[in-house]
Amino acid sequence: MNSNVRGSKRTSIKIPTRIDIAGGVLASLVILSLGVFDLRQTLTLLRSESMATAKVVGYREGSNRGAPVYQVRYVFSPDPGAREFKRMDFLGLSYLWFPLAKADWEKAIETKQLAVRFDPENPANNAPVLSPPSLRQPAISIIIGGIIFAITLGVARRRRRLLKEQAV
Repeated sequence: MNSNVRGSKRTSIKIPTRIDIAGGVLASLVILSLGVFDLRQTLTLLRSESMATAKVVGYREGSNRGAPVYQVRYVFSPDPGAREFKRMDFLGLSYLWFPLAKADWEKAIETKQLAVRFDPENPANNAPVLSPPSLRQPAISIIIGGIIFAITLGVARRRRRLLKEQAV
C-alpha cells in the first residue's frame, strides 16, 4: 500500500495497474470504433438516392417515458424478384422495429407499404424515407469513447507521477 504524508494526515493512494489502463484504452477504442462505423453507415444512407417500396410486416404501439411510440417492421427488395432485406443496424441486428410519426405509422398500416431509402452496396443499411436515421447516436458514442480515452490518459499520467514519487 502506498501512502503520502500531507501535513499531519496520512492518506493511502491506489496506483492503477497497467491492466486498468489497458482496459480503459480498449473500452474507449471499441466505443469510438462503433461510433465511427455507425456514423459512416448513417452518412452513407443519408446521401443515398436509392429508394424502394417496402412491405409492412408488423406494427406496434407503445410508450417510452410516457410518450407514445409508433413502430413498424418491414421488408423490401431493391429490385423486383431480388432478395428481400429487413431493417438492420450497424451491429448486424436485423428485423428491428423502426419508429415513425403517428400519421406516417397510420398510413403505413393502412397501405401496408412504406417508402425506404437504402445503400445500394449494402441494402441492409436502410431506413424509412420519412424517418431518416439521426446522427445523434453515433455522435454520442464518439463523444463517450473520447471522454473515456481522455480519462484513461489522465489516469496513466497520474500513475506515472505516483510511481516516480514512490521511487523517491
